[in-house]
Amino acid sequence: MRRALSLRLALQALAMKVSANLVVQLITHWKKPGESTFDLQQVVEFAIYGFVGSQIGNIIQFILEDWFPTGSAQGGGDVLPKIQGDPRQLEEKKDDDTANRDPKRRWYSISPDIIWRNVLAKLVLDQTFGLCISACVFLICTNIARVPHPYLVHVVIRERLMPLIKAGWHIWPLVAFRSLKNTERRDRKYSGLAVLVDSFESGCAQKRPSWSWARQGSYTEHGCPGFYLTGYATKITPRCDISYAQCVPVSLNPFGSVRGGYIALSAKVLRWKTPLTRIPHNTHGATGSYICDEDDNRRIIRLVLDWDLEDERDHLQHLLLLLLSSRAIDRVRHPRFDVITGHFEVADSSGGVSSVDHGNDDKSPLEDAFGIILHPAKDENTYYRVGSWNSQVIGHASHGGLNLCQDWETRTITLV
Repeated sequence: MRRALSLRLALQALAMKVSANLVVQLITHWKKPGESTFDLQQVVEFAIYGFVGSQIGNIIQFILEDWFPTGSAQGGGDVLPKIQGDPRQLEEKKDDDTANRDPKRRWYSISPDIIWRNVLAKLVLDQTFGLCISACVFLICTNIARVPHPYLVHVVIRERLMPLIKAGWHIWPLVAFRSLKNTERRDRKYSGLAVLVDSFESGCAQKRPSWSWARQGSYTEHGCPGFYLTGYATKITPRCDISYAQCVPVSLNPFGSVRGGYIALSAKVLRWKTPLTRIPHNTHGATGSYICDEDDNRRIIRLVLDWDLEDERDHLQHLLLLLLSSRAIDRVRHPRFDVITGHFEVADSSGGVSSVDHGNDDKSPLEDAFGIILHPAKDENTYYRVGSWNSQVIGHASHGGLNLCQDWETRTITLV
C-alpha cells in the first residue's frame, strides 16, 4: 500500500483540519466569550488526526478501487483505469490534474464506462467499514491524551462511535459518492466539501462534555496526584479514598440529562449512614444556604432534598457522597476541600455536609463545590447514581442543592 501513502496529501489534510478547528473554536468563542477558552491541545489533536487519518483513508480508497473498479475499460493486469498524463498523479491521487481534463467537460457529464454496481458497493463499504475505521482514528487521536490511561480510549470508542457514525451519515455519503464515482479525478471545487466535513468533526469535538474527560495531573502544591477538569479552572481534591471511578456524565455539569460516556475521577468519599425520611411537599422549591462556624472556620453546606422518597426510604439506608470538584474564584491559594461529616436533619428536612476550607481566612463559602450521590447496588463495587448535589443551588439546581433521580435504579457506575 505504499502507492497510497502521500506526504503531500497528509500535509494538505493537516492544514485543512487545523484551519477548520481554529474556525470552529473562534466561532464558539465569539458566541460564548465568557464561557469558552482556546484549546491548543485540540488543535494539535486535529493536526495528528489529519496527518494520520488521511493516509488511512487513502489506503481504504485504494483497496475499494482495487476490489470494485469504477471504470470498465481496463487493460490486462491494470488495477485502476488508465489516464493520460504523468502516472505519478495516479499514485499520489492529486486533485490538480486540470491540464488533462477535457475543457468541454461539464460537471454533470457522466462517463458511459462507469460500473454503477461497483460505485454502489464502494459507497456502502465506505460508509460502514471505512467510516467505522475513520471514526475510531478520530476518537483515538482526540481522546488519547485526555483520558487518565490509554486503555480507557476503548470506553470512549464504545460510547461515541455509533453516534458519530450516525451523525456522519448526514454529510459524508455525498462526499464519498462524488469521490468514488471519479476516483481518477480529484476536483478542487469539491475541496469545500472536505472543509465542511472538517468543520463538522471539529464541532463534534467541541460538543464533548467539558467536565467529562478528566486529565491526570500532578499537584506540586499538595505533593500528590489528582486531576484537572477539562474546561474548568478547578482541581479535584487530591486526598481521596477512591482512586478511579467510572460513571455516566450529565450535560456540562452534574445537573441535566444523562450523556453518553464515562468519567475518570479522583474524589473524597463520604458514607451517609443515617436513613433518609420522607420529605414534606412544602419543601419543594426551597434553596440551600451556608452556615459558617466562626470558631473553627467550618463551612456547612445545607442541601435541601427535592424528592418525595415515598416507599424508597427502606432501600436508602446509606449513601455515598462523591466530591467531584471544588473551586474558589480570585484566590491565590486553592483551598483543599475535605468532606469530614454527613448528617440528616429531620426537623428542617435538609441534608448537611460539613467541609473545612484550608488555606483561606476570609470566612466565605466555597465558590463551586459539586458531586454525585451513590447508593450500593447488588454487584460488587457497583453503585446506583442516585442524584447529584451542588453548593451553588441557585445557579445549578432548580429546587435545591441536592437533587435525586426518579429513575436512579437504571443509572449505575462501577468503581475500578
